[in-house]
Amino acid sequence: MNVTIIQNKGQLSAEIRNILHAGKALDKAIHAAACSSLWHCREYGDTGFVSALLSAMPKGSRVKGLIHWIQEHSPVHIKPMSDGTYKVTAKGWDKADKWALQAAIAKPFWDFSAERNPGPLTVEKLVAYLTRLSENDDTAKVDPKARELAAQLVSLAA
Repeated sequence: MNVTIIQNKGQLSAEIRNILHAGKALDKAIHAAACSSLWHCREYGDTGFVSALLSAMPKGSRVKGLIHWIQEHSPVHIKPMSDGTYKVTAKGWDKADKWALQAAIAKPFWDFSAERNPGPLTVEKLVAYLTRLSENDDTAKVDPKARELAAQLVSLAA
């Protein structure tokens, strides 16, 4: 990537203001597209727009936060693939009680879940995570082999 260093304070301040305004506009556009994609999926069972939106997200955005928001407000399930795309399914899309579109509209994904502060991974945090993983029997979210390995590691740590 080719980067030009902005040495002038005034120009740098102007560039940061431009980022602020562009970021707000992008947030608004993403929220509108996300809500519209959920509406489209609810009405037609078509997950294509959800998949396209996830693939279109900027590299610096909180894609995992958006995925969590989508899955909490709908029956849509999203699985990131190794090639950078997403497998998106919506079992039960035709059942009204599976959708919380008004709640999704009211609270955008960036306000829905807090972005975690980076911090060190301690042994205690690792064991707690592995314990949760080993006890999760939802095969849609946890690979059974991963659950088994986590259980073995937790037993070693005990």
